[in-house]
Amino acid sequence: FRSKAMKKILALLFCGFFLLGCQNDAKTCQTLVENYCQTMQKGEVQKANTYLKQAQPSNIDQMAKEAGYTGKIKAYFVKYMKHVIGKQWDSYQVSDVSQGKDFYLVTVRAKGISAKAYQESGQDTFTEAFQAKLQANPNNKAKLFKDYYLQLEKEANQLPLVKRQVIFTCRQVKGEWKITSIDLD
Repeated sequence: FRSKAMKKILALLFCGFFLLGCQNDAKTCQTLVENYCQTMQKGEVQKANTYLKQAQPSNIDQMAKEAGYTGKIKAYFVKYMKHVIGKQWDSYQVSDVSQGKDFYLVTVRAKGISAKAYQESGQDTFTEAFQAKLQANPNNKAKLFKDYYLQLEKEANQLPLVKRQVIFTCRQVKGEWKITSIDLD
């Protein structure tokens, strides 16, 4: 009698620990995705990459270096890029966490500027005017760059915020939960 009762108790305990472990993994994945979104909201791409299995190729500092920006000009560029990336994640909320065989799907409802709308905004007009001013007055380079990026930032702020659904897939990679894919609707 005792052994049957003990087996049932052990089976129930095992199921309870299993379910608790699954809940902890789901919460871990939700927190992972929230941290990623929060970091992107701040435009901190390099830090956001730490939550991913494979880092995104874009790095703002690397982009500035490749463009030859240093000093104040680099600071204006970095500030602007962080702002634009952050505007793509203006607001977000986890709406669902579901478990698959060896992964979790975390669904996020996000609101922000569309990358496509940003690319299609009137930046070319500002860029042409900026380049003309820069050629006419190369000694005032830092101020011209500052004004240019402030103008582009204002333009980005005027873009409409669109709602989108983002689905993150999280898997364990070397014993640590990581985001392995991001699907935008």
